Amino acid sequence: MPRIPPADLNCAFYLYPSEEAAKAGVKLGGSGFWVGIQSLVVQKLRWLYAVSNRHVVHSHGASVIRANAKDGGVKIIAAEPTDWVEHPNHHDIAILEIEGDEISRHIEITHVLTGMFVSEDDVKSEAVEVGNEVYMIGRFINHDGKVRNTPSARFGNVSMMPGEPIYVDSKSPPQESFAVELRSTCGYSGSPVFVATENPARRFAGSVRGPDYLLGVHWGHIIEPWTVETKIVKKVMLAGLAPDEREIDQVSANTGMNGVVPAWRLKELLDMPRFKDDRDAAEAAELERLKR
Repeated sequence: MPRIPPADLNCAFYLYPSEEAAKAGVKLGGSGFWVGIQSLVVQKLRWLYAVSNRHVVHSHGASVIRANAKDGGVKIIAAEPTDWVEHPNHHDIAILEIEGDEISRHIEITHVLTGMFVSEDDVKSEAVEVGNEVYMIGRFINHDGKVRNTPSARFGNVSMMPGEPIYVDSKSPPQESFAVELRSTCGYSGSPVFVATENPARRFAGSVRGPDYLLGVHWGHIIEPWTVETKIVKKVMLAGLAPDEREIDQVSANTGMNGVVPAWRLKELLDMPRFKDDRDAAEAAELERLKR
């Protein structure tokens, strides 16, 4: 696995249910990351978006961003769950458009370019396949940094390509997903998952394509029920149990298998008319200004 340059860790931010929780660094919420879209006709135009899971910002209400400040400490970006836009077809992703340059001037941001997104053609051509090394950058909630965010990386491999949707729970529709073997725990929901390359000098914003590919958005680990036996200390007759009966409890165990919403579904969301039309209008206005 190639090394990850320190600057690349700044692609991730943390999400909290309130400004107070974000300032205090409480153990609630999830992860997110920055995506940039570069104009192809006006070099200086670039749009910035925050990306996470729908279930993090809407179901759990963790919509407030905490990111590292350039002058030390952290900066809080207040947002309501309703400010985030989710995918219309129920894929577990949501985005928040970041308006103006003021925020990016004061926050340490490394953004992922859309040219890095894994596409369906990459799957068809086997550029991405089972066994590829992957890594995720997000929030290890039990040691995530109080004074400043300290994102962590987790590593693994692609285990299954998108096919039959993965069952999440009774409250969520099955998710079209890559299945990846990845050491994940609570707090990493919304993290970016990358397909690693052998290029040690990679930079997310360094090229149109980027040497590493964004596989997609991590939505969580797949769990299974594990049985925990409760030892019966009474005699069988006194406990009211038949000789072949026993009492059991169950816990939900992390299988180590995780679901990742494919990057092309994020591209669909970013290209919805409400976002693309605004970008097109901004390009047209800037071209007109340059002409004058």
